[in-house]
Amino acid sequence: MARGSIIPAPTRECRTLQGRLVRRDGAFLLQGDMGVTFELLLPRVPVDHVGKTVIVTGREIAPGLFEVEGVRAG
Repeated sequence: MARGSIIPAPTRECRTLQGRLVRRDGAFLLQGDMGVTFELLLPRVPVDHVGKTVIVTGREIAPGLFEVEGVRAG
């Protein structure tokens, strides 16, 4: 890295997504409208919501990877 250069930190805005929460191979996924799927990083395991429509709030930290702050029934 060149002297004086700065690598900017990711600045992802908080978003709200709705979709069906599924579990596949130990991971939790949100299957959204129009075929969009996100892998979810969750602070707790929302087993009560698996297979149901949910609303998640959080940040997309990489393409297809969403860090969740909250989950509620949708």
